[in-house]
Amino acid sequence: MRVSLQWLQELVPCPWPVALLAERLSIAGLEVEDVLELGKPLAGVVVGKVLDCVPHPNANKLSLCRVDVGGPQPLQIVCGASNVRAHVHVPVAPVGCRLPAVDLTIRRTRLRGVDSEGMICSLSELGQEDNGAGICVLEDQTPTDGLTPGAAVAPLLGLDDVVLDVAVTANRPDGLSMLGIAREVAALCGEAVSPPTAPPQTASAMDLNRFARGCRLFSLSIVENVTVGPSPLWLRRRLERAGLRSIDAAVDITNLVMLETGQPMHAFDGERVTGGAAALHVRFARSGEGLHTLDGQQRSLATGHLVVADAAGPVALAGVMGGAPTRITSRTRQVLLEAAVFDPTAVRRSARLAGLRSESSSRFERGVAPQATLAAADRAVALLEQICGGRCVERQVACHPGVLEERQVPLRRQAIHRLLGVMADGTPVQDATVEECLRALGCGLATTDEGWSVTVPHSRCQDLCREVDLVEEVARLVGYDRFSAVLPTALVPGGRNRQQSLLHQLRQRLIATGLQELCHMSLDQGSATAMALANPLVSDHSCLRTVLYTGLLRAAQRNAQQGNGGLWGFEVGKVFSTVGPQREQQRLGAVLCGQQQHSLWRDGGKAVPLDFHQALGVMERVLVSLGIQLQRQPMAATEGVEPLLHPGRSVGLTLQGGAFAGWFGQVHPRVTRAWDLPEDVFLLEAELMPLLVAAEQQHGPVIRFQPFSLMPAAERDLAVVVNQAIGSGALMATIRTAGQPLLEAVHYLSRFDGGDLAPGACSHAFRLVFRGDQTLTDAQVEAALTTVMSALEERFKAQRRA
Repeated sequence: MRVSLQWLQELVPCPWPVALLAERLSIAGLEVEDVLELGKPLAGVVVGKVLDCVPHPNANKLSLCRVDVGGPQPLQIVCGASNVRAHVHVPVAPVGCRLPAVDLTIRRTRLRGVDSEGMICSLSELGQEDNGAGICVLEDQTPTDGLTPGAAVAPLLGLDDVVLDVAVTANRPDGLSMLGIAREVAALCGEAVSPPTAPPQTASAMDLNRFARGCRLFSLSIVENVTVGPSPLWLRRRLERAGLRSIDAAVDITNLVMLETGQPMHAFDGERVTGGAAALHVRFARSGEGLHTLDGQQRSLATGHLVVADAAGPVALAGVMGGAPTRITSRTRQVLLEAAVFDPTAVRRSARLAGLRSESSSRFERGVAPQATLAAADRAVALLEQICGGRCVERQVACHPGVLEERQVPLRRQAIHRLLGVMADGTPVQDATVEECLRALGCGLATTDEGWSVTVPHSRCQDLCREVDLVEEVARLVGYDRFSAVLPTALVPGGRNRQQSLLHQLRQRLIATGLQELCHMSLDQGSATAMALANPLVSDHSCLRTVLYTGLLRAAQRNAQQGNGGLWGFEVGKVFSTVGPQREQQRLGAVLCGQQQHSLWRDGGKAVPLDFHQALGVMERVLVSLGIQLQRQPMAATEGVEPLLHPGRSVGLTLQGGAFAGWFGQVHPRVTRAWDLPEDVFLLEAELMPLLVAAEQQHGPVIRFQPFSLMPAAERDLAVVVNQAIGSGALMATIRTAGQPLLEAVHYLSRFDGGDLAPGACSHAFRLVFRGDQTLTDAQVEAALTTVMSALEERFKAQRRA
């Protein structure tokens, strides 16, 4: 938005210099990107009076002029313009003056044997639009009473102004109007806005059925007996400073009011509208329709285009651009002045489909204030009557219910203090300051118990919608630099808690063992107990998964199909179920399928099937390294995995307290054949949280260093005969408990059955390591060994084998 400072001063008196005004506007949110001094390129160009003009003695097309520029002596200037003559005032660039428009610095020169001491300039040489030929005659551009030789030319051409180039964000549509900028300046400097006034016109109601849902309000003013000609100089200059070109008086008035109020409007030639004012309506375009727009393009309309139409078809692309057949011309005698409020979404869609943006569409896309539409139409009608000599004979208005209602927004003191904090002096924002800021914006205030009920002014109805918006306005007008800058309370450095650290260690140790971490979607086909999704994308992923091993087997299958050999992988993920109190659990799953490629060197390049005990040992080593002691139980202790696992090569895993943790086993040959996998596939699935809790109990809240013992160890081998149904894990757990406090470690050596052993019995051999604070004697070791043997006899009826 280009803001003329002279125009702005007419709307609000601003006591600040230009630099300070630009700074305050930028701080308040309307960033001033550039400050353009219009007269700066004409610095040094002065008014000159041609005293006499005679033909050049040595050239037919040149004239020799004596020009008074206010100095002690007239200047002798050679001029080639055909319209130069005596007793006229002209712009003169004396020696040393620079003209940026033509990139020329004036120097004393000699033309055809005659000295020339300057240059008489044309409008184009001054950087202005030039519709004539020859030099600029100032009597044609400005009143003659201000023509004094030696005076600066810039003010006489209307270039004694400063233009602020303001960047307007999408949330501030009021910034696209001079009145909106004036209200902002008034709120910042404490002055009052003096908007131009116009007598209101009497309006009659129109049929709402003539207007589509994309039109919220439609006003049509009929102005008769207009005379359309060029615009007056002041109007042309205001448009030029805003970056618009002058068309004719009627069109320029609509553009001027748009710049002034932010309300776009369009003028139709009433005699060229089929069916007249009564036929104009707003609808969406029909397939196959077209429109010849004012930019000279013939456009094909789509069904998404919002159009203003008459009895014959579309006459304007609503909110974007008018049509050429109904444009204003010098023969226009009746003007139909449209001022409407179109839906921002509909205008944005029309502009995008047409590939066309205009000053009008940029304002409608941000939203215009419906409450100001009729006042803007009154202003345009008054200017048409003043400049074009017309007379408004009728106004018709159609408005949907609720469009003109004022918005009420509650504002609490607590919200202001919570969001803004305190001022630099340590005091909170006072109520008087809040009320002063909001009233400066034009808000109406009513006091409540918690704060205020704020009536939002129509000029800000697009962006002041919530309580936080009002708080932001208070902060802007008070000044963000006036609030204290308080650092937030010091935060405790982040990091992993104990369980997170243990989970990280578990991942790292599994990776170090040779397993790759896998990650699968938590969706699958599900089962009878699965939690089904209400809106699945595909049938294969219609439920939340209840187990991890399905994804692990699928990964092993794809790995084998690609010829990549065995897959050792693990996954930590969540499973879901509608059965039981815990509908969501985090589990650890692992798959060991075949031999890893990098281990073939140990077997001469030949794949060796993985053994059940080897596979189980891989997983147990990782868990034991974290202090997780597991006991093996028959598969009867598990549920729902019997068809999946081999009955003789699977175990349930329980913690030392007897709590079920999970299961491990070899996949049943029937399952491996169905999945097209090798036979040596082993699966682990365990609940993660019990494992981490057991590891945390073993290690405590923090890791403690345990010094190495300096005392020698005493080793004893122990072989016991028990029933074949008793597993080695249960025996080792009993040995560890009974051997305390001297027993340091127990190692499993061998299992033997047959021979001289009774049928149904087997022998387990262990190596026990004892160590104490002092060197142990044989008696102490034998006593501990006797205690261990007594516990085995009591619990398992074990007999010591010689």
